[in-house]
Amino acid sequence: MNNLKEFWNSIEESTRKGICIALVVILVFASGNFVGSLTKITANGTIPVFNAAASVDRTMQTPAVNTVATTAPVQTTAPVADQPQTTAPAMPSTGAYTTEEILALFNEAANKIKTDATKITKNFEMRDYDAEQSVVPSALNSLASSLMDQYLGDDTDPIEYATKDDIIANYQVPGQAYSSQLTAADVASATCVDNGSEYEVTLNLNSSVNPVTGTGVGAVCDVIEADQVTSNGAVSAILKEFTITYSGCVVKCKIDKETKHVTWANYLTPLAIDALVSVVVTTVDAKVVLSFEKDYTINY
Repeated sequence: MNNLKEFWNSIEESTRKGICIALVVILVFASGNFVGSLTKITANGTIPVFNAAASVDRTMQTPAVNTVATTAPVQTTAPVADQPQTTAPAMPSTGAYTTEEILALFNEAANKIKTDATKITKNFEMRDYDAEQSVVPSALNSLASSLMDQYLGDDTDPIEYATKDDIIANYQVPGQAYSSQLTAADVASATCVDNGSEYEVTLNLNSSVNPVTGTGVGAVCDVIEADQVTSNGAVSAILKEFTITYSGCVVKCKIDKETKHVTWANYLTPLAIDALVSVVVTTVDAKVVLSFEKDYTINY
């Protein structure tokens, strides 16, 4: 077991998530007999039980911090200094902002997070399984709900990232030297409200099929890449077809007008996993609908 924990702690957070999703998919669509024999795993060696009764205020008011934790740093793909530095034009005083103006403001402010922030607090992460929208064999419906509840638990205790390595490794986009590479083609709509001392920005993203880090939804959000799930030989033997579609993703943030610093951000990423799954001697079409919401406070 110690070797298993050491292995688990040595791999990147995004890879851990892909393994967990693959595990859940296998459990949902294979035999329920596997359930009792599997070890519950997280970064600390256990997978938490989902707290279905947890209720979190998801407005722009962020909760108070009462815990401190850090995770191991992840190697960045490029030094922060190599990222292009862009400056957004001054926002018009009329408040009639175009999508391009809002996006320029957001990208400039978001990318300052990885270079300027001294501490980031992840206030919470909520993970939801939509049983009504998901499609599983009728005989496994109750098992699917139970497994999703068990293996996709919420994080309701705040976590602080207080070193440069931790911030780069854990804040959106995890492991990258940037926080946004969004283009106008990635954004369905954008709004910006000037409340006097800060801008409140909302970005509704276009749908992405099998996104990867740096493009589409993956240009600004942490995404599950299809290869993270299917690259495992045992998984690919069960999943004959596998597609991940992100739709309805929303990024919200507050930007201080004087410093152009993001002080609060919220990322909502609903997704649907469509799969053709091999079950014993036949195959079945299946769909798993999930949603992740991450909420942050940023200090400089």
